[in-house]
Amino acid sequence: MQSTGVYWMPVFEILQQRGMEVYLVNARHTKNLPGRKSDIVECQWLLKLHTFGLLNNSFQPSDAVRAMRTLWRHRGDW
Repeated sequence: MQSTGVYWMPVFEILQQRGMEVYLVNARHTKNLPGRKSDIVECQWLLKLHTFGLLNNSFQPSDAVRAMRTLWRHRGDW
């Protein structure tokens, strides 16, 4: 899963809650890797990169820290 915008957050959390091992990959890191990709075959391309060990899992804070960040950001929008 690539982290583009904030749209990945609910899907990421649901997949983790279901017991899946989810890798969150920064899109900036994948654009410099070899290989051409299009929207149609991007998931296959990412799977291939993951198989070869070319993708790094991004740091994810604990659930408590995530909740505090959400509250802090919401408070800042007032």
